Amino acid sequence: MSNKLVRKKKNKPKYGWMQDEIDALARKDARDRQLAGYGVTMANHALEIGFWVLHDKFGFGKKRLNRMMDCINAYLVAEYNEELNIRQLPLALQKMKVQVDVCAEAKKVPQRCRLKMAEMDRMNNPNEFKTRMYVITEALSVTYAMICTELVTREKISGAKICEFMNECTAFINDYLDGGWVCQEDIRYQLEKETGVKVVLK
Repeated sequence: MSNKLVRKKKNKPKYGWMQDEIDALARKDARDRQLAGYGVTMANHALEIGFWVLHDKFGFGKKRLNRMMDCINAYLVAEYNEELNIRQLPLALQKMKVQVDVCAEAKKVPQRCRLKMAEMDRMNNPNEFKTRMYVITEALSVTYAMICTELVTREKISGAKICEFMNECTAFINDYLDGGWVCQEDIRYQLEKETGVKVVLK
């Protein structure tokens, strides 16, 4: 057969990832993990404060706090399994007969104290700083929402008591934690010492 009659093989384009695209995805993944880490740290510290307030001001003991810890971890597992969107809890809480806005309460905590609670350093890039502040503020409000939802649904706490709880949390953070009278380690130590409860998120 003549070479002229042989069908020429076309060079098929190679559809693959370019190295710069791979690097960009790696940077985005690393950034997302870092932001998630700040959110988890904020949630841990907010829970420790919330549990301490429930114990100190409302008389919650080991059994009730451990039950609440189990329920909050159940929320997180459901979120991981895509069975629940915990970011909708603040809105759902507003639709209940509870006159409390956890998002507004979270913003009552000064920025410097939110940074301290999330163990985050302030940065010069305003856009990145705004993004990080959004992440940790959302983590604080969602943590508040998980606690308040359990107080309403399982503990049958009234709306007035929920508002009192939120006011006590905000006052404790602003007066004691932000004022430098206590640190997060002090709160954790006293909570474990007096109740035997340790905050562990799954």
